[in-house]
Amino acid sequence: MRRPLNLLLVLATLRVPAALCAMAALCALAAGCGSSGSGSGVGGSAKSLAARIPPNGPGGLAAMDLDAARSALGLPDGFDPVKGSGDSGDAGRRFALDAAQVIPYLSGFSELPLRTAIDLSRVSSAASNGFPSKIGVLAMETSQPFSEISDQLGGLGYKLEGGLWHSNKGFLAVVYKFVGESDGVVALANTRKDVEQALSGDDTGADDPRLQMLESVGGPAAATLVPKGDGIPGCARAMAIGDQMKDGAGTLAITVNGDANPADLLLGRGSTQTPPGEVPVFSPTVSFRLGDPSADGESLQVPFTYPLAERGSPIGLLLTPNSFDAAYKCGQDPGRT
Repeated sequence: MRRPLNLLLVLATLRVPAALCAMAALCALAAGCGSSGSGSGVGGSAKSLAARIPPNGPGGLAAMDLDAARSALGLPDGFDPVKGSGDSGDAGRRFALDAAQVIPYLSGFSELPLRTAIDLSRVSSAASNGFPSKIGVLAMETSQPFSEISDQLGGLGYKLEGGLWHSNKGFLAVVYKFVGESDGVVALANTRKDVEQALSGDDTGADDPRLQMLESVGGPAAATLVPKGDGIPGCARAMAIGDQMKDGAGTLAITVNGDANPADLLLGRGSTQTPPGEVPVFSPTVSFRLGDPSADGESLQVPFTYPLAERGSPIGLLLTPNSFDAAYKCGQDPGRT
């Protein structure tokens, strides 16, 4: 028998750069059911791209298998998250919202060389480590010949220097200053070293705990945040959210220092709750219906569903490092409440 869980307040981070980013509270109206969203995690080329991301970068880690997402949502092959989202209904908007969590320059920037140069209809997967607020490294797998991208970049102010395209313009003008490619993988970053590392083909981030968290949730799109914690027993040390997209289902995963306890999940409890039947005061809203949490050792998983018409991305609802204690009670340490 399922018992109701109310997820009524989650601190969400809009996928825009730090200079423009404001932490927003997204209210989630929840009531009782939900289907399991756990699975094999983000797979295929998205997983391999995530492993290329340097583990010492800012923020969390986000990845999306765009081809799998198109299929899950019933969208045509090559559906473009920017050009095609306006006339494709809820499915196209859902695709575009999740893509913007993984591809940072899609949020808040309308006139960019990258928007012109890179044909997103030919991008099959992407991963970035700037999630949720800082711009880090972005890697994308594409069938677009890099010669096409190079022609565009060269005409839009980038210059070829040492095998990489480079722009001296400011952040708001280009977002990423360095662009390079190897074997169909395009890497973007603000340092030459990060691009070269992502293009090396080595799994530079293979031991990154964020990569393991991505594997703990199912769906074509997922994001995780693993802050540098203090290792306090019983406290959450990592979180991940996966969006299955099809039927509006997903999974929230929490990893604890010690044995996870479903009773210590704090989401939706406390004075910030919206009374039943009232409209949330926060906007935009993302409405979840939560299933029962399940614990297995240090792992706690909470399945959820949401209306496909929602105007927020589930993977954008990732708690900030300072909010971990607001999501999960440090149950094994009597000195923390």
